[in-house]
Amino acid sequence: MGVGRTNAGGASPVKGGAVSVAHSAGSQAMTDRGVVTLGEGRQYRLLEIRQSGTLTFDASQLTRGILADVCICNGGQGGGRQSSNHGGQGGTLINVYGVRLQNLSVVIGAGGTGKTGVSGEGALGGISSIKRSGDANAISAPLGLGSGGGNGANESMSYAISTRFYGDGYGKRPFGDPAYFGIHSGGGGGGGYYGIATNQHRKGGQGGTNGGDGSYVSTGGFYGGPAGDASAGAGGGGASAGANAAYYGGGGGGGGVDGEDSLYGNGGNGYQGVVWVRIPA
Repeated sequence: MGVGRTNAGGASPVKGGAVSVAHSAGSQAMTDRGVVTLGEGRQYRLLEIRQSGTLTFDASQLTRGILADVCICNGGQGGGRQSSNHGGQGGTLINVYGVRLQNLSVVIGAGGTGKTGVSGEGALGGISSIKRSGDANAISAPLGLGSGGGNGANESMSYAISTRFYGDGYGKRPFGDPAYFGIHSGGGGGGGYYGIATNQHRKGGQGGTNGGDGSYVSTGGFYGGPAGDASAGAGGGGASAGANAAYYGGGGGGGGVDGEDSLYGNGGNGYQGVVWVRIPA
């Protein structure tokens, strides 16, 4: 990664407050939060990158050296529908420390669309990545390790979360900082089941909380399961659609099932990913 505390000439890396940077897609693609104090008590220049494009730094500053930590979060999965009405999994989030910056090509993964029209899982969220100029390969967050979506419910209680969408059990906060950052990548809640004739009213499973697996809940009522946290979408009840995720990497809620009238709600959409860059000030 080209990690180092000084450049070849012995000069100290550029401090975050002095760094000059621009996004090729303009100011709407990136929020420069300036110098902030994070939960550990240290100050950093903090960049919140929401759109794909190129980050260009001052050439003379790159020569001196700019060291940063980078958080990469994938888009969340969309919620499922009908017999696969699980909540969408949260997008994988990774932290990479001590990166010596160059101009960066940034890709922000889109949120996956919820399943509509037919039975099936929602689309997986897109992969986010960064690639330094001159490097052969990008740094990206892998698929399949985000927080788990909740189980969907049906009359026989036989729906279960797909094994490949189990959570990894880790908290989803950039740089492991619970004081400054909100939770990313929550799993969507599973869709509920409603059937008057059989008196089967089932609540969908709760989505993964802070990186945990989705859990099965068989309480009364035909409401969808709650999202794992505020970043994700809740499951639909009856034939209602699952809710769309509301924050970075969140999974969409699973669509509800009305077994009495054979009606099915669509899955909610997952939310896009993000890249955070923090530079010591």
